[in-house]
Amino acid sequence: MPCDGKNDNCERRRELLTQLKCLITSMDR
Repeated sequence: MPCDGKNDNCERRRELLTQLKCLITSMDR
């Protein structure tokens, strides 16, 4: 599903993805 800035759900998902990536990188170290 394409993601435009107007979509609140999309924003939340992007935030979660960013947090997840951060978590994974911190666990990698």
